[in-house]
Amino acid sequence: MLFFGHTGTTLGLLWLLNKIIFKEKQLDYRLAFLGSILPDIIDKPLGLILLRYNLGDGRAFAHTLIFPILLFIIGLYITRRKEGSPFLLSACVAGHLILDQIWLEPKVLFWPAYGIIFPYHRGDTFWVWFYQWLSQLKFNPQVFVPEITGFIILLIMFVYLVKNKKTRLFIWQGKF
Repeated sequence: MLFFGHTGTTLGLLWLLNKIIFKEKQLDYRLAFLGSILPDIIDKPLGLILLRYNLGDGRAFAHTLIFPILLFIIGLYITRRKEGSPFLLSACVAGHLILDQIWLEPKVLFWPAYGIIFPYHRGDTFWVWFYQWLSQLKFNPQVFVPEITGFIILLIMFVYLVKNKKTRLFIWQGKF
């Protein structure tokens, strides 16, 4: 799954859960947006550029189970248990791991239980990875459908914010 698939589906699901379960609790959707893509923001530059001969595809430290747990603990310490922010960020990072189906790579998910070295996958350059991404987006429904769905969800949310003049509220407070 790629950018729109992660961000759009995560924000859409969070908005739906907020309406049904949390009863309109004021969540910071900016934090959710960041959490939904944070593992890729950290690991893709590491795996595709900096450590491409050691990691390969960019699934490393932030794609482990330790990462959302560590974020939750740090968040608890920083916020002193105020609001839901530490849980929200770590839950969205965990959601990213679910959407990536990271359980199919237990050596990454349960790192360092299987050893300190991450499994090496391809070691492709950024441009090879980008070409593969474009070809997957074009022909692979498993990638194409979540990307289009996520894009539509983000577009609907953007139109809602603009139409109801809530863009400033979203930018400054992360609220709808």
